[in-house]
Amino acid sequence: MCEAVKSYGDERENIGRAEGHAKGEAMMLVTNVKNLMGNSKCSLEKALAMLGYKIEDYEKSLKIVEEMNK
Repeated sequence: MCEAVKSYGDERENIGRAEGHAKGEAMMLVTNVKNLMGNSKCSLEKALAMLGYKIEDYEKSLKIVEEMNK
């Protein structure tokens, strides 16, 4: 029983870390794009191209950040 509880705890910890990492990456992308657009007065598409991302990446990241801020 103790091993099962430990295994479950380890699994939940790994899931939490993965979710935290994904949220951090999303926040970093959204922040970098907004800063680049504001500082260089470029479009979203240009900012994403300069950073090497696709619009789909940005939209996914933006959704994650918006969910975090609810």
